[in-house]
Amino acid sequence: MAEDAELVETFGAVTQALAQANVDAAFIGAIAVIAWSRVRTTTDVDLVISASPADLERLRPCLERLGFTVGAPVTSEPAEAVPDISVFWSGHRPSVRVDVFHAKTDFEREALRLAVPAEVAGQRVRVATAEAVIVYKVLASRAKDELDLRAVFEAAVASKRVLDWASIDRWCGEWGIAEKLAPWRHEFKAATS
Repeated sequence: MAEDAELVETFGAVTQALAQANVDAAFIGAIAVIAWSRVRTTTDVDLVISASPADLERLRPCLERLGFTVGAPVTSEPAEAVPDISVFWSGHRPSVRVDVFHAKTDFEREALRLAVPAEVAGQRVRVATAEAVIVYKVLASRAKDELDLRAVFEAAVASKRVLDWASIDRWCGEWGIAEKLAPWRHEFKAATS
C-alpha cells in the first residue's frame, strides 16, 4: 500500500468500523491486488458488503464516529433500499474516498462469500479471491487495471498458484467481457492451470 499515512490510517479505521458493526466484508480493488501480487499505490479503499439495509445501517454510524462523512451514493435504481455503492470520505486532508459496494449481483455475493483472509498493511482482513480480482479488473479495464491484472497473473505464475479458470471464464461470460479476458487467458492460462 502507498506509504501515505492518511491512506493507511483510513484503511485501519475502515477495518475497525467493520469489526464494530459486525459487518461481513471483502476488500476489492487495490487492497486485494496488494494481497495477491505486490505493493502499489492507491488513492481509495474499495470493499464489498452484503446488500442488507441492516448492514449499512450498522456500518454508517461506526464510520461516522471515526470521522468519516457520507458522500453521494451511486444507485442504478433510485427506489432501491440500498444504493449500489455507498461513498464515504475520511476526515483527512486530503480526504480518502471509501467505496462500499453492496453485493447485489450473484458475482458480488460470490466474491463476498469466497473471500479469504490476508495480511495487508498490518491488518488481518478478508479479500476477494484472485479470481474475483481478475474479473473485477477485466470488467473495469482502465490502464491501471491492466497493470493490476499483469501483476496478479505474474504473481500467480511466480508462486505456482493454480487459478480457477472455470470461475474466471464463467463470470467474464456473465458480464459479457470474455473478449477482454481473451488475451490474458491466452498469455497466462497454461502457466496458472
